Amino acid sequence: MTNGNAAAGPAGVGGWLRVLIVCLMWLGPAMTAAEVFLAVYMQVRMPGVGLRPVFVIGDLFFLATGYFSFTAGRGLLAVKPDAVKTANLYFEVLIAGCLLVVVYTAKLLFFSEIQDVGGLQFIIMAVYPLIYSIAWHSYLSSSLRVRNTYR
Repeated sequence: MTNGNAAAGPAGVGGWLRVLIVCLMWLGPAMTAAEVFLAVYMQVRMPGVGLRPVFVIGDLFFLATGYFSFTAGRGLLAVKPDAVKTANLYFEVLIAGCLLVVVYTAKLLFFSEIQDVGGLQFIIMAVYPLIYSIAWHSYLSSSLRVRNTYR
């Protein structure tokens, strides 16, 4: 962990950047696995839903993002030159995936035979990663520490 001079601002892996790396490498993949497990459990239990191919594809997508999260965190930790682009791409993919889940689940809830409160759980489970992704994407795009570390 190195700090630049006062005029240049902080540099190196520390502060919120370190928190982000921990989130990307450990918390993100663990939470993704838990959420996919819960989603599959709910899909099996909801009457009329079952394991529809679109839900299985969504579950596989989120498992892949868990791996992508770990890879992005590892790149940031190793201070690779393209690590910020990779991490931002991860957050952009996650944002797009979350929006697709919200739109598709809302469509199923309001325009099909499925009218179960459990469907709202899918939307809620997609909103948390959406907020998380927007916040960290903003941090990576505007942080002085990130700019100084990954020049």
